[in-house]
Amino acid sequence: LMAGVHKQGAFKEGLIHFLMGFSGFFKKVFHVNLGKKIFGKMLLEKISLNNMRLCICGGGPLPASTFKQFNQLGIDFVQGYGLTETSPIININPIEVYIEESVGIPIPGVEEKIVNPDEDGNGVIYVRGPQVMKGYYKNPEETEMALRDGWLHTGDICNVDSDGFIYIRGRNKNMILGPSGQNIYPEEIEQKLNNLPYVNESIVIERDGKIIALVHPDYDLAQSQGLTDDDIKKQMDDNIAALNKEIPAYSQVAAVEIHEEEFEKTPKRSIRRFLYK
Repeated sequence: LMAGVHKQGAFKEGLIHFLMGFSGFFKKVFHVNLGKKIFGKMLLEKISLNNMRLCICGGGPLPASTFKQFNQLGIDFVQGYGLTETSPIININPIEVYIEESVGIPIPGVEEKIVNPDEDGNGVIYVRGPQVMKGYYKNPEETEMALRDGWLHTGDICNVDSDGFIYIRGRNKNMILGPSGQNIYPEEIEQKLNNLPYVNESIVIERDGKIIALVHPDYDLAQSQGLTDDDIKKQMDDNIAALNKEIPAYSQVAAVEIHEEEFEKTPKRSIRRFLYK
């Protein structure tokens, strides 16, 4: 949709982004959804979203900008959180008071706690409630590791704000130890990478003490704008240089590797990280 808006020229693109900002402000501050009225015939009908009332995303993180843009266009779009072991949902953003970067607050009946938080409040989230599984089928060893005194060890590193909103930093097993013992969460860097122009998907790994970004470009978008492979690589390098200025030195990306093919995924569409380390 945004690529189509871009083709309309600088004036129309600027006008639409101004109206999106105006709509988003009204929705956030006054809880009034103007987006459908403003963009219904102008944009939403063109992509068959004019009758869409509500979207909930789960299963994997989306960039905060995705939620922001959908809400600016008038479609309530919020993020939730859960696991197969919790049947599955345990958190959801309230539609009226949502935070794009958060997976929301616990649903009724769910208890959550952050265990062994670091100095920034980041720790593994444990969950308890009636929807938590009784155990893994015929696998008492894994059950004993996952369930501790009635609490489910999720393996997700999170922190919580004063209003009870949960923010997921990454998976405990994916965490990279920085050069001076800092915790680096690759998912956080990947979210920033995936929000860059011409990036379809990415994986962040550690190799020889350096942070490496493996990127599968959005070739369709790049080719529609006449970019060659060399143009794409230069664009990636420029974007990474700009991104590194926004993140701590210990987590900055040292190099980018272009992957022409999509990354292999599980049936749930999660990238099989172990294949690329």
